[in-house]
Amino acid sequence: MKQRISRALAFLLLLLFASAAARAGCHAVTLTGSGARSGRDWNNACAGFAGACAPQNMERGGRYYVAAGKDYPPVTFNTAERGTERITVLRATAQEHCADAGWRGAYDGEVRWTAPVTFATGYWTFDGITGEGAGTVAYGFRFVSDQARAPFLRVERQVARQPRAITVRHVEVDGVNCCGIADTAMGVAAFYYPGDCRAGIATGEIALEYDYFHDTKRDPVLVYGVAGLLLDHVYLARNRSTRENHGQGIALTGARDVTIRNSVFEDITGTAEITFIGYCTSEKIRVYGNRFFYSQRWPQAKGHTGVSYMFEAIGPGGSVTDLEFFQNTIAHFDRPHVLNAGFYPDVGAHGYKVFNNLWVENSALTSAVEINGSTHDYNSLLATPLAFNWKRAGHEEVRTNDHDGLLFADPQFHLARHTAPGKTLTEPYGLDAEGWPRGFAGREKLRPANWDQGAFQFSPSTGTNGER
Repeated sequence: MKQRISRALAFLLLLLFASAAARAGCHAVTLTGSGARSGRDWNNACAGFAGACAPQNMERGGRYYVAAGKDYPPVTFNTAERGTERITVLRATAQEHCADAGWRGAYDGEVRWTAPVTFATGYWTFDGITGEGAGTVAYGFRFVSDQARAPFLRVERQVARQPRAITVRHVEVDGVNCCGIADTAMGVAAFYYPGDCRAGIATGEIALEYDYFHDTKRDPVLVYGVAGLLLDHVYLARNRSTRENHGQGIALTGARDVTIRNSVFEDITGTAEITFIGYCTSEKIRVYGNRFFYSQRWPQAKGHTGVSYMFEAIGPGGSVTDLEFFQNTIAHFDRPHVLNAGFYPDVGAHGYKVFNNLWVENSALTSAVEINGSTHDYNSLLATPLAFNWKRAGHEEVRTNDHDGLLFADPQFHLARHTAPGKTLTEPYGLDAEGWPRGFAGREKLRPANWDQGAFQFSPSTGTNGER
């Protein structure tokens, strides 16, 4: 009997300890705080990231739930690392908000941040919980500012140990009016890491997922020196580029193991949609399932309305090797706003593989990558002229005048019918940008069909609005 009581007491103490540990790892944050401001619950919420929730007091392994409000002050997340333990900063929602005590329904809403939010140590997750596409689902974390002083999101370089393992999800950066400052003024990026690949200063394991960066005054994403970079379901739109402050969609140098997938590049201006700057070479670059297009409604300053190339590597040190450019859609790259809808590799480039892409209705020329063992095939170039260095491969469909009827079901380039047959690829290329299996007519893989080119697989269940 005593033994059973002893076991029951031990079990109760274990439950109490586990409950206390769970509460210790969970913190409530509001804009103004409340009660003792300990973060224990919503009756005692921290006032922003100050006091008990100040970075020097934050808890490794902890979760910090942030209530709706604007504008949370700039913050530098520099809590000392402890192994690989993460700190998670996330929007509080009715479904998940740390503690019920003091919770109010009004806390579930947009969290507005003031730039910059800086990561000066590693192992952080910064997650707004909701947000997708060009505002089709509201973003939980937002920056809304015409400022041109500091990058909105920054990984700090001036530290002894370069921060790594940083994930930014469901964040919108709205630059408001990209050309509201003088052309001679420096602009700022939405996400910035100023490493120095020549000096070996580099970060790694950076993930940008389900983010929307738009109307910025410079490159939406600017990263110098990275080993392990993922952009997944990121929507980039309408940046600025001037003679004094040249921009592009994504600027990289000294980059290794980079994946850019299932993302959108709309109305990008400057050097290229993706540019590798000529400081250090880059390798193992995967670009697949993306849409690159011009809306024909370019709102930017006169004379700054387009890019030179879709993909460019700039000498003397910007060579890219081992590029996989698969299953992308490139549309409406029109002259005079776009010089070329294809590739401009540095002379040191090799190992480009370009398969299963759709070029549709581009008046700009499309250039190829036929250097140093690079290959292309199974692409369709429809109503798109070829540059002198694109030699049609055996399985490529090239129609410079038309594209044989309606191909897209909607402005986001869902397919209205099958494309020419694409090349069957191994994982991770077997799913399209919305998770539909390639090479099958339906999600259940019951009816073998065409392996379609471009960002999306056609399915008979696709409606006239591209709904599936």
